[in-house]
Amino acid sequence: GAYQVLVLGRSGEDAFAPFAGLYPPLLPFRDAQCGPSSFNLTVLDCLKGLRRAKLLGWADLETFDVDEYEFYERPEHGDFNWLVPGRFMAFSSPHDPPIRDPQTGAPLTMTPQEYFPLFRPRNVTTVV
Repeated sequence: GAYQVLVLGRSGEDAFAPFAGLYPPLLPFRDAQCGPSSFNLTVLDCLKGLRRAKLLGWADLETFDVDEYEFYERPEHGDFNWLVPGRFMAFSSPHDPPIRDPQTGAPLTMTPQEYFPLFRPRNVTTVV
């Protein structure tokens, strides 16, 4: 689906059409939280959002840096991604003290202080 949107220029609806009749249907995404989900985010929602991001220039395969993405999506490097390049970033919730993998000792979270040196060069000034 994403290939059809990003490379072939198809709409989200057209890209999703081959999957629309699947049984059982594709389940919506749910956040990693306890209790019932407060929203359903479907594959079609994602494809439509990807199409909009492409039209706005936020999703561009020519400028997307795969190596940077794979580095920073790891918990020990911040686990963050630009949602709107240069404007809006999502990142893993900080935790003090950091949570570590009980078997390997690898960090699973970072402290708030560890994010500052990552945010400053990216001009992140506000965290909600």
